[in-house]
Amino acid sequence: MSINQLVYVSEATVEFDRLRLVALLGKARDFNATADISGVLLCGDGRFAQCLEGPAAAVDDLYNKIASDKRHTNVTLLQTVQVPKRSFAQWSMGCVNTSESELLKLRTAEWEHAVEEHQGGPEISPGFALMGALWKQYQSNAV
Repeated sequence: MSINQLVYVSEATVEFDRLRLVALLGKARDFNATADISGVLLCGDGRFAQCLEGPAAAVDDLYNKIASDKRHTNVTLLQTVQVPKRSFAQWSMGCVNTSESELLKLRTAEWEHAVEEHQGGPEISPGFALMGALWKQYQSNAV
């Protein structure tokens, strides 16, 4: 079965302090577990970058809910592709804090053109390679 992988960025319209973020993650993890969605959220200074993975209909429905959520603005879809396997299968919603400058790099990275992943894996975009590298760098501090 093919997996839909979607990446977007957004900015908060409300302050997301640690308490609000933990509450959001709890709800997201419960929902994602029942919807067969995995993924990660990178956040910092009111900016977000998120990867969602799962069945196409479930991922699309969730993204549409997120895009219309009034707690976000400047929601920008960076990538939606079919992949043979999940990149973040062990996370119903992993979350790490990163810097505003790193999140801006993700927003402006190349997402359109795939390049072959290192070690002979599937093709991925340079933007997704950057997201994976940031996740790997910070995942020991995941919330």
